[in-house]
Amino acid sequence: MPRPRPEHGDFPERPEKPELTILGEIDPARAEFKLLDSGFLSLRVGDVFYPKVTLTRLFPYFHENRYISVLVDKEEVGILDDIEALPEQQQETVQSYLRYKYYIPTITAIREAHDTLGYLYLTAVTPGGEVELCISDTASNIRVMHGKTVNIRDVEGNLYHIPDYNTLDAASRQRIELFL
Repeated sequence: MPRPRPEHGDFPERPEKPELTILGEIDPARAEFKLLDSGFLSLRVGDVFYPKVTLTRLFPYFHENRYISVLVDKEEVGILDDIEALPEQQQETVQSYLRYKYYIPTITAIREAHDTLGYLYLTAVTPGGEVELCISDTASNIRVMHGKTVNIRDVEGNLYHIPDYNTLDAASRQRIELFL
């Protein structure tokens, strides 16, 4: 027998979202980041506690330990200027979280590259082993930065990194230079 449909007034009211305390620049001496058993990161600053925060690197990306945005439910509550200003245990907690979030394999060699129907297919070697990449729109998804660093985004949104394509072996360099 089908369940009766609730009337308009039968739905419970959504609880109001609690007011967030905006911290601005986070004082590293007062901040305590903790990785919970659930895998989430929490933050306590003085008597303000956030049970689940997300960390996001702000530009420029090459300053990996600087300018870290702290978000709660996609709303910024503060910015950590420099991870290295945190106590050593806190630094490791934050860096571990960011390494996991921003895992980008390094490509050490390119075994094969071919273009088919507008897609570039690469067989690349990373520290984790060989990977097969499919890249659409190479002009947008293969980026050369600072004249030597190459960042690649595949069709699944995964990022790969070549710190200096000049250090690749000659065959790998020849395969990738066609698309730079």
